Amino acid sequence: MSYYGTYYSTELYPESTVLIFLGIAALLSVIGGIAIYFTFLSRKNEYRFKGFWGKLYDFLSFHTLLIDSILKILYLIAACFMTIGGFFLMFSSFLGGLLMIVGGNVITRVAYEFAMLLIIICQNTTQLNKTLRSNGFKEEYPHDAASRPDSRETQAGQGSFTDQNGSGFSCPVCGAKTGENDAYCSSCGAKL
Repeated sequence: MSYYGTYYSTELYPESTVLIFLGIAALLSVIGGIAIYFTFLSRKNEYRFKGFWGKLYDFLSFHTLLIDSILKILYLIAACFMTIGGFFLMFSSFLGGLLMIVGGNVITRVAYEFAMLLIIICQNTTQLNKTLRSNGFKEEYPHDAASRPDSRETQAGQGSFTDQNGSGFSCPVCGAKTGENDAYCSSCGAKL
């Protein structure tokens, strides 16, 4: 009974109606996700947006990672817990509390550094890929090792590595001078 004497059911919708709504929400989510991926997150839009839309594009395409900030916050929470909890534990077991303060903080720090190391490797690899792409690096023979030229003479015979005078070698992408045995251009990073 409510205050006004009228009985209201605590269940606004029966279970079957809730399941139908959840099914519709799932269907709309799939359609919306696919539409956003192929329109807004298209590669042609990579540097097109500025301001809020640029930040949203970077966030949705995972150019901006939040995990490092979240891990820092979790580390600080865990370190505070180990220190404060260890201090309170000292009242019942001095050695246990000391072990929690010192050992708990060391283990927490090592686990955090390991996770951050993986994130840094991922970020550096992503940055290296962006740099190579922006400098015109394209791997000509990505998967077929049999079709790769075996020697520099084969490539030089095609004229792509000798400069205009025919003396020495130059990068086919940026034209910088390269050594005869260089695998990558020291100026732009293109594969030679």
